[in-house]
Amino acid sequence: MALKDSDWVPVNELTPEPILVTGQQPSPNSATTTTSKAAQVSRYSAFNVSPKDPRYLNNPNVLFATDKDGNLMPAQKADGGIDFKEAKEKQDLDGYFKMVTWPVTTNRDGSACTVSPEVYNPKSAGLVGIDDSMSAVQRDTNLSAGWTINSAFYKYDVPRPNDPTITKIENDADAGLDASGSVYTTKLDPVVSGECTPSKDAARPNKVTLYGEDPSNPIVEGQGANGDDLLKSSDTWGFRLGEAACEVDTSSKQGGGVPGAYRTRTSCIRRRILATSTVATGAIMPG
Repeated sequence: MALKDSDWVPVNELTPEPILVTGQQPSPNSATTTTSKAAQVSRYSAFNVSPKDPRYLNNPNVLFATDKDGNLMPAQKADGGIDFKEAKEKQDLDGYFKMVTWPVTTNRDGSACTVSPEVYNPKSAGLVGIDDSMSAVQRDTNLSAGWTINSAFYKYDVPRPNDPTITKIENDADAGLDASGSVYTTKLDPVVSGECTPSKDAARPNKVTLYGEDPSNPIVEGQGANGDDLLKSSDTWGFRLGEAACEVDTSSKQGGGVPGAYRTRTSCIRRRILATSTVATGAIMPG
């Protein structure tokens, strides 16, 4: 599966539906030498290879993405590799892929295991795979029931939010900013609010962090770029005042179709305040 617009979806060019891999045998765990261990690995491990590969003719436990007629899926290479470029471009994916497996546990006699099916046999509990018709809650539940065993990235980039803006600092009269973008207040903990770009994932919201700035030692233009050290100089770098999650707000002008706003109480007075946004992955954006 892969991310598309920050949501997990099946990879249509590879495994649009879960593939049941059969033939896995319990490992006897009786190897006493490196050579015998290698032989056990070859027989009892799963491989993403063609079942016709002569190296694995004795191993029925192979995962190979084919359609119902046995033809290779577009992103499945004949040598067992995966064409992530093909998968990403055909479905317009973000570029973050992961392989998730759900166990199918049986008893020694081959009967289905009925103990904690959500853990040992998620398929019997309807927790295998995801599709576009599922709600976000059901999708997360199914993913949580599986085991992520590998991940891959192909030209993956985290969408960066627009710079947040401060539109209001509540003073005694609850007035807006003046022509210079300033407001004076006798409050020691004024409430600051503004506009921002919300995350597409409500469970991992973008955040806006407010910094106080000494007017006599202003923050230098460009110091908010990713990778800069926020503690290079105590004279020109501000101090953190507060943080707030960016929430969807239809009255906001930011967001490119999904506008957002933030509001937080700070503890500052007679200091200039600057806003910077943080995406859910932790990247610091200039503000």
